[in-house]
Amino acid sequence: MSEEWRDIEGFPDYQVSDQGRVRSRKSGEWRMLSLCLHSFGYFMVSLYIEGEQNTLLVHRLVLEAFVGACPLGCETRHLNGNPADDRLCNLAWGTPKENVADKVRHGTMLWGERQSGAKLTDADVLEIRRIYQAGMGPALAKRYNVSVNTIIRVVTGHRFGHLPGACKVNYRGENHRNAKLTEASVREIRTLAEQGYTQAKIAAYFGISRSHTGNIIRRENWKHVE
Repeated sequence: MSEEWRDIEGFPDYQVSDQGRVRSRKSGEWRMLSLCLHSFGYFMVSLYIEGEQNTLLVHRLVLEAFVGACPLGCETRHLNGNPADDRLCNLAWGTPKENVADKVRHGTMLWGERQSGAKLTDADVLEIRRIYQAGMGPALAKRYNVSVNTIIRVVTGHRFGHLPGACKVNYRGENHRNAKLTEASVREIRTLAEQGYTQAKIAAYFGISRSHTGNIIRRENWKHVE
């Protein structure tokens, strides 16, 4: 079976294939890169540009190279239900609702309060979505004793997708100009970046600029925070 390779935009000398493999030519000859399996079941790979490490999701690299940029409000679908299968034939952009439908079809969906270790109830989720739309997002993680990543996934419908009220993250962040960062927030920002969230989404959620977000991720700011 033939394997097609395409360049990875923004990363010279790197390519991704329709079989979910990644290679580099930085040493002069093409060599395959090792992939890391994330705790969520997704493969990730580290690419370097000007000495800076960028850890990216392989399934997104495949779709961006062979299909195009992710449409607004969409995410990756693994059509056969296996998050580690990053072949192009198994991937598609889709809405959170389509992703939930996939999980129901595959029998991998754990509904709301029935999820193992779930801290939030269905009532909590409805209240979180209401409060977020009122412009009070940054306080929610502390109030409900969960991570910012969890709040984002709840608000956007990535989690508890069977409940109403999901909405898009406010990309402008204009309602959060007075947001203050803490060391915990800085750690959350770096974790979200490692998990593939864009700087635009992270900046909007915390009410800071994209450049400030980038400086935090690159550890140019808040260097003392591990």
